[in-house]
Parts: sequence; C-alpha cells; structure tokens
Amino acid sequence: MVNLPLYADEGVDGAVVRGLRRLGWDVVRAIDIHPAGTSDEVHFKSAAKMGRVLVSNDHDMLVIAARRHRNRVTFAGLIFWIPNKYQRVGDVLRAFAAAAAEAETNPVRGGVKFP
Repeated sequence: MVNLPLYADEGVDGAVVRGLRRLGWDVVRAIDIHPAGTSDEVHFKSAAKMGRVLVSNDHDMLVIAARRHRNRVTFAGLIFWIPNKYQRVGDVLRAFAAAAAEAETNPVRGGVKFP
C-alpha cells in the first residue's frame, strides 16, 4: 500500500491526523507550519511546494484544485471528503487506506480523490 506524504488542512480533526500517523502515514499539519486562519491558497501552495497531497474537507480547496488543474499548475493532489460523510475516525482511516490502495494503480498526483 502506498502511503502518500500528506499535508492536513487546519480543519482536519486532530484524531484523524493521529490515527493516520499511527498507521504509518507521513502527515504534516497546516497549523504546525502556518498560523491559524492562514488562507486556503497559502496552504495549497505550501502543500504543492512540499510535494505533499493536501487533505481537506473544505470546499474552497476543491475550487483551488479545479483552478490549478484548469491552468495546468502542478500540485501533488487533493484528498477531499464531504464533511459529515464519516461519523467515526475509523471510517476516515479506512477510506484513506482504500485511497492509498487505489493510488498504486491510479496515482493522485495533480488530481482529486474522494474517499
């Protein structure tokens, strides 16, 4: 299974980040790099510069990803889930495992995955 290097948006629950790390994922939290309230565009650029797949459930990140894709601006990818789709942290972690398995044959680079 591929464990992509991740950049967790500040809206990603800390329990999800801790769970991903326990499972061996390399996760950087946005809040550890930029102050709270930093714009989504800055987070997206930071993730791209670091070569990390952005993880978010913020719809604004979808807009940024679509604009970057349309303008052919490269980025490592976005893993996005609809807020409230998963009720438990374990459900989110299983969705990430499935996304990682899919990434082995269909890389996320420059695209968006919806676990």
